This record gives sequence, structure tokens and C-alpha cells, in this order.
Amino acid sequence: MEQNNYYNVQAQEDTLPAVPPLMICDSAIALWNAATDTAQFRVNQGVVLPPETIHTTVEEKCWVTLMALQREEELKDTLKSLEKAWRELEEVRKLLGIQTT
Repeated sequence: MEQNNYYNVQAQEDTLPAVPPLMICDSAIALWNAATDTAQFRVNQGVVLPPETIHTTVEEKCWVTLMALQREEELKDTLKSLEKAWRELEEVRKLLGIQTT
């Protein structure tokens, strides 16, 4: 009986209507780009003063939060790739007898 319920639930899930893609608002993109440019400048110039908060609407805050989460995931993937490449380089050095400093 449980197996039959599983298939009924699976069939219902397969017939759910498709959700259209979300359309991000242009102002959220502009805010993201401005914040990214400002952050890059502050990091590159070593600015230590507290930043001024960029004011956003609730909708824009939701979008830029999603954008930040997506960027975080991209950076995590990049970091994993770099860590793997570094381990591979260390293994190559060992195999070839190359001394590291």
C-alpha cells in the first residue's frame, strides 16, 4: 500500500504547473553593481572607515540578498577548485622531487 501512495504522490509532483522564470528588477542590478564597485575600491585602497549603507526597497533587498547568496556559492565552488588544484600541484612536486620553499 505504501508503494502505491508513493507512485500517487510522484504522479502529482510530475503534473505541477511550470513556474515562469523570475525577472530581476533593473534597480537591484544597478544597486548590486554599485555596491560591488564600491567594495572593490574599498578593498583595493585599504579603506578602513565604516561604509555608508546603500538604501534599498524591500524588493531590492530581497533581490540583492539572492544575488549575494549566489555569489557566495560561486566563490565556494571556486575555492574548492583552487584547493584541489593546489593539492594536485603538491602531488606533482612530490612525484618530481621538487623542493618547495
